[in-house]
This record gives sequence, structure tokens and C-alpha cells, in this order.
Amino acid sequence: MMISVFVLTFTHFTALTKEELKKVEELVNEEIARGDTVKTEEMSLEEAKKSGATALFGEKYGDRVRVVSVGDFSIELCGGTLCQSVRKHSRI
Repeated sequence: MMISVFVLTFTHFTALTKEELKKVEELVNEEIARGDTVKTEEMSLEEAKKSGATALFGEKYGDRVRVVSVGDFSIELCGGTLCQSVRKHSRI
């Protein structure tokens, strides 16, 4: 299934300059080209923290959490994901 819209969510403390946005797009496109598998695991919140997973937006989590990792590029707590491989997305 090809997804027609790719949403990249990340935290930044200020508005991105055009140059910063270009760097983000290049980095994401490099990761998409690598085609890493998206791995999803359920574990305790403590295990997730020990694994190095990051939590975004100050969300509240229960005792069991879902951890999504993309190769060695990203590991974070996540409510959901729609793909098994980043290669299924075209460049941004």
C-alpha cells in the first residue's frame, strides 16, 4: 500500500529557517532511501526509557507503552504507525 501523505513530527524550539528545513528534508530522504524496517514493540515504560526511547510532547503514558524504532536512526514512544518500512514512502 502506497501512502500518499507522509507526516514527519518532531520538536524544535523555534521556527525552522529555509536552510534548516532543507537539512531536515535531506536527512529524512537519506533515511527513507536506506529502507530500514520499522519495528514496533510493547514494553513497560521503564524498559522503554532504558532502551533510549524518547517521548514527545510531554504526553502521559501508562505502565505499558508502544515503542517504534526505525533502524538505529530513531526510537520513540508512539501511539501508532502506518508502515513496516520507510522505503514504502517516497521522498519528502
